[in-house]
Amino acid sequence: MMKIASVLYITLLLSNTAGAVGPKAIYGTDDRHEVISYPNKNIQKLAKSVAGRVSEFHLHESPIKGYQTFNMTSLGDRINACPGEKFSDQPSLMSCSGFLVGKDLLVTAGHCMKTSDHCQYNKWVFDYTVEKSLLKNDTIYGCKGVVARGEITLPLIGTTDYAIVQLDRKVEGREPLKFRTRGRIKNGTDVLLIGHPLGLPMKIADNATVKGSFGKTFRTNLDAYGGNSGSPVLNQKTGLVEGILVQGDKDFSYGDTCTASNYSTGHGEVVYKITRLKALQKLQEEGKL
Repeated sequence: MMKIASVLYITLLLSNTAGAVGPKAIYGTDDRHEVISYPNKNIQKLAKSVAGRVSEFHLHESPIKGYQTFNMTSLGDRINACPGEKFSDQPSLMSCSGFLVGKDLLVTAGHCMKTSDHCQYNKWVFDYTVEKSLLKNDTIYGCKGVVARGEITLPLIGTTDYAIVQLDRKVEGREPLKFRTRGRIKNGTDVLLIGHPLGLPMKIADNATVKGSFGKTFRTNLDAYGGNSGSPVLNQKTGLVEGILVQGDKDFSYGDTCTASNYSTGHGEVVYKITRLKALQKLQEEGKL
């Protein structure tokens, strides 16, 4: 029964974060890091502009004024994790990731905003990191509406998967992330990922490169999971957003008694190029970001 419950939870999590596209995987060693201990302070600062999507039903008023509590079920309990599974003792809360591009505009994957319910019944939370046991009200934002959205995968043409979300108020104390507006990222470029794998407190994944480019997307060997959908993929040298994490290899291997991360030797993480998001380019040209 525990194994059945584990598979059911994972299926639900991935259906929320990956839609019709695939989940993600670990390539080589697990290169996910806590934001607070990441050695590059500039990347730490950029992480403050990344948010996670969480159901409003998982947030609750705290006895401490100005804060919210949240469901504290651990990842290990939710997936019936094998011994040694990384971060299994941490709470699993988020279902997608996104990043700030304007004072009240956030970009995520299109499959994270499939319906009006995804806007109405979810919040976007900044600063959800491992050391936080409460969430400040001023880091929690509602979805006012979806400015633009696209989601389609076609043979030979490729994948389109994005949404631009308008938040319910302007975001204070955080700078919108800068993004590439022309040209394309080269194969072999070092990239990193910021987001909420498996709904965990925010992680930075690095030690990855661009492995190939085709049409609207490029591929990398970033360590990512369901929950990273919508995460910004950044050029490690320039700090510019190069794309949105949208697809990948399978997350888990299922044993007889427990669940373990799937380790791969390939480069199956698919990133939608930010230069292909024409609605975002238009907003920038019109001075609306």
